[in-house]
Amino acid sequence: MTQQPRRHRISSLHWLLRHSAGQGVPGPTRGERGIALLLALLIGMLLIAAATGLLIRQLMARKLGASESYQQLAETAAVNGFNRILGRLNNNIPGDYLGFLYAVNNREKAGEPGIPAPGYQWNLFATDAPPVLPQLCTNSSALLSNGVINWDPLDETPLSLPSDADTLRDDGRDDAIKTYYRLRGYAKPSGEGVFEVEGLVRREGTGEGEELSRALLTRTLNVSAMVLTPEDWAVIAGNYLNLGSSSIAGASTESKGKIVWNVSSDANFRNPSSNCANATYLKTLPGLSFSGSDTSIESAIARDLWPVLQGSIPLTSYDKGKTIDMMPGSTSKVRIWSFDDSGGSASGCSNSVVCARAHDSTVTLVPAVSKTRDSSNSRWTVAIDADDICAANNSTNTVCHLFVEHINLNNTDLRFRTLGSAIDAVVLHLELPYNTAVASGLSGRIQLDGNSSLCLTSTGGTSCDVSQPERLVISSSTGPQPSQCNSITSKPYVLQIAGDALPAALIHLPKASLSLSAEAQMAGIVWAHDICANGHGLQLSTEVGGTPVIASAQEFWGWEPENGYGRQVLRGIRGTGLDIFKRF
Repeated sequence: MTQQPRRHRISSLHWLLRHSAGQGVPGPTRGERGIALLLALLIGMLLIAAATGLLIRQLMARKLGASESYQQLAETAAVNGFNRILGRLNNNIPGDYLGFLYAVNNREKAGEPGIPAPGYQWNLFATDAPPVLPQLCTNSSALLSNGVINWDPLDETPLSLPSDADTLRDDGRDDAIKTYYRLRGYAKPSGEGVFEVEGLVRREGTGEGEELSRALLTRTLNVSAMVLTPEDWAVIAGNYLNLGSSSIAGASTESKGKIVWNVSSDANFRNPSSNCANATYLKTLPGLSFSGSDTSIESAIARDLWPVLQGSIPLTSYDKGKTIDMMPGSTSKVRIWSFDDSGGSASGCSNSVVCARAHDSTVTLVPAVSKTRDSSNSRWTVAIDADDICAANNSTNTVCHLFVEHINLNNTDLRFRTLGSAIDAVVLHLELPYNTAVASGLSGRIQLDGNSSLCLTSTGGTSCDVSQPERLVISSSTGPQPSQCNSITSKPYVLQIAGDALPAALIHLPKASLSLSAEAQMAGIVWAHDICANGHGLQLSTEVGGTPVIASAQEFWGWEPENGYGRQVLRGIRGTGLDIFKRF
């Protein structure tokens, strides 16, 4: 066979391939090829769009995650800032005490019901017209340094970073992320404190208005007034204080309790630093007078004096285990007592030093109690046993409340022999039990001469027991408003004592007066609307056996620091409201 040239063989192959293709299945038309191309383009576009969307989604997720992270940092900063502010305000160390700010509005916003007038007032403590505090002699020096405010939570304050970190969040940039807080406002509606604290997140080196995130926390606290120590409680209190040469614990160099003066105006205490504890100044004020044989007595009174704006003596503090003494055989007729050793029918009963009647009658009778007379000196001893009083409910832990309308003793020892019995304490009420009770013509006074005595003693005892003054209370919470010391020797609702006639007791006379007819000594506390020394003095002991009388009274009567009467401190306590966060 003859060999064909190679070029000729390739040309023949091309012809065969083209010929065989023309003889097979017909190929797509031009239109079909166009549709296929279009579909391919659409699929490509969809793939590109999907990839782009996924990329955008990832970028948005990252951005939202960063934003949420910044927001959480801002909210955390607001909470931490609030806790720091609260820690400063709740610090009860005397030299660092700032709790008085709870009583002062410090916000710009106004208009809400019950919200005080607008204005940032905390800074006014550095001016000549500081805000008026109810406790007028509160020491506000912890807020000042050289007359300038040393702590202003309205200023932006940075929160420190952890010791091993340069930034709170690593977002790939060199500038550190830091958080800050500031107080936006504080208002004190009744019994509450409403705080607004702002938390901010900012990159280091940026300024105000360039925050990455901000959050505003609104939190409500209950604001509680507390008397923390026995030395802060009132041991003498009243609206009109004519103290004469009275002293507490012999004018001790250390305070043994406060002398609370309830005043209606702050006019005399506009400058606490110079007005308070200044004996020379205080002696010039109307409604207050005191004197002493030496300057130590006056200085001690000035040191312990504690004026309270619109203050008042608590009306009820002795209701624990209350049982009212009734007429024998009755559960509805309150027995009203009277005692008088002047003779005749001075007590209301003929020739008897003691007398009683029902509250709805003027018919009197001599109660069945022990009465003995020493013929050598004509001295009477009236002993009232636990079985003689509150018999209707004379069980364990009974506090017996007796109502008296007249006591005038000059040479008589009146003993309540209840210590160690089922009766834990005796409360003598110088008042009628009900508004509808029938009044008699007796004085409505308690007068104890220096040669007489009224006290508690043990069952079968004869001598006064002065170790538990908290178990004998003389109270008067009704009656007309006393008129200072005018006509003090004749008007009703007056407790008048001399010497050691009342050796140990708690005197609680929110609507009555205490009067001295001579120098007097007593262990206990004295709360009376008016205290009238009449040129004399009361030597008040506020400790028995080294224990403050107030501490014993707190334990026995259940007095809580939150309801204390004296020098109060304010504390913020977690309320029941929910925290509110605002993002902006």
